[in-house]
Amino acid sequence: MNRLSVPRRRAVGAITLLIGLLAGCADKAEVDGQHIRVRLVSEQTTIAPGRPFWVGLHQTLDDGWHTYWRNPGDSGAAARIEWHLPAGWTASSIHWPIPERMPYGDLMNFGYSGEVLLPVMITPPADLERGRVELSADALWLVCADVCIPEEGRLRMTLRVRPRAEPADARETPLFGRWRTRIPVAIDGARARRLDERVAITVPLPDAEHARQVWFFPHAGGVVVHAGDQEHRVNSAGTVDLLVEPEAHAADRLDGVVVVSTAAGTRGFAIDVPIEDGTGTGW
Repeated sequence: MNRLSVPRRRAVGAITLLIGLLAGCADKAEVDGQHIRVRLVSEQTTIAPGRPFWVGLHQTLDDGWHTYWRNPGDSGAAARIEWHLPAGWTASSIHWPIPERMPYGDLMNFGYSGEVLLPVMITPPADLERGRVELSADALWLVCADVCIPEEGRLRMTLRVRPRAEPADARETPLFGRWRTRIPVAIDGARARRLDERVAITVPLPDAEHARQVWFFPHAGGVVVHAGDQEHRVNSAGTVDLLVEPEAHAADRLDGVVVVSTAAGTRGFAIDVPIEDGTGTGW
């Protein structure tokens, strides 16, 4: 385990340097890092040929420490997973759960505290033979408080192969069920329009009238001001308007996640829409 504390503004470069260090890292079922425990987990311990199943990188953090979303915001770096799969297997990209806003001085970061599961869909080949199979992955992550610690590990798991998948492992089922509800879903009917120095996003949402907090998280930097003010209003037509501050007036699309909190919980809705020309400053 390579452990190095770095200032938060230099964290991206530090985690990049670790990519070349994984070759000497021994396989482990889990890694106990500084202020974080990382496991590679599967929703099923018995899988079937050709049938996709969920696995995930499960991170449990000490109080006051956090890791990062796909767009970390103004500092930090997202976790990375590089799979080592047998021939004929495929792995999806990470299905990133909705993040938290994490202010730090004049910066705004996006990430996770407490715990997070980063789910990935694995698909085995249809001609997979009965027996056992071992999967492994090189993972890199950044754990931060006032300083950031870049860490890495080679994680592995062993699964049984049978003609039919057996019920999911009862130890992990609640974990996957809980975090799947936090994966954003695509939504139709969203639009964005420019209003002088800001951009208004209009999204039709289930139970829009109960929205308490609404935030937009861009999938990439350079789109909106991460620490900029955002304000929302709920319309009688079942839509929510959200005002954000664009990073550059020339930006022509908004690609990201609108996160809505109600009394029933928090949900995320993925949008990718062009920014239309608007007039004036009114909503």
